[in-house]
Amino acid sequence: MVLFVGCVVVGAIMASMVFHESEPTYHGVSLTSWLCAYDSMATGRRSSPQQKQEAAEAVRQIGTNALPWLLKWMRYEPAPWRQKWRSTFDKLPHPLNHPGRLSDSAFGLQWELRNQLARGGFEILGREAAPAVPELFQMVRQGASTRLKNDARFVLVDIGTLADPSREW
Repeated sequence: MVLFVGCVVVGAIMASMVFHESEPTYHGVSLTSWLCAYDSMATGRRSSPQQKQEAAEAVRQIGTNALPWLLKWMRYEPAPWRQKWRSTFDKLPHPLNHPGRLSDSAFGLQWELRNQLARGGFEILGREAAPAVPELFQMVRQGASTRLKNDARFVLVDIGTLADPSREW
């Protein structure tokens, strides 16, 4: 229960800092918080099977109202300046590469968390996420990065037979 409450608090703080619009909620708990409770790998904390099941049910109750948020989070990438900053410092030997790692500590890796939470949301929704299929196919064909294209492919498989994974991309 403590883990769930911790996830709820972290999700609420992240949601209030990152988004101006309010994301969908279930029983007053944000989509982000439910997805954090579902995906213990994303938060680094273990969720009990009961907490995971409760979180999955909450996301199912939010249903297709979650789709705009999940699609937005899938597309989320770090700013180009941050990518250049990090790649520049990654080329340097330790300890000279320290400023690049400090930027991750200071600004966080929210894009990775959002991407992971989005994939978890689509996994939970399964076929219910079918209205997102056209946009996911567009991500596969015209995605800005290889990561986005691959994530969209995996999500299409999670959605099921409505999105045939053997289809020519």
